[in-house]
Amino acid sequence: MLIMTTKTQHDSLRSVKEWLTPMLISATSYILWSQLSDIKSDVKNLLITQSGMQVKVNMLENDVNLIKKTNSDYSYGSFPIRDRDKPIAKKEDEIKIPTGEKTYQ
Repeated sequence: MLIMTTKTQHDSLRSVKEWLTPMLISATSYILWSQLSDIKSDVKNLLITQSGMQVKVNMLENDVNLIKKTNSDYSYGSFPIRDRDKPIAKKEDEIKIPTGEKTYQ
């Protein structure tokens, strides 16, 4: 009887393995396939976004080149620097604007 029970247990374990293994493989394959599909769609979206950004960068480079061509004397050092020795104008040094009133001398 002990041998019979062991054989029955072995047969039932074998039948569980025969059904469980394909189910686990199928479930794992489905999960992997869905994850890969998500990754594929994300990569497509990123490529579309990246190509749009590249077009914007190219347009900006063209604009900068156009500005450089129109301003032939353009250089980074050509901007005026305020003299540090000259004081900034004070309120009493400002020019008086005429108000339209006649002054008699």
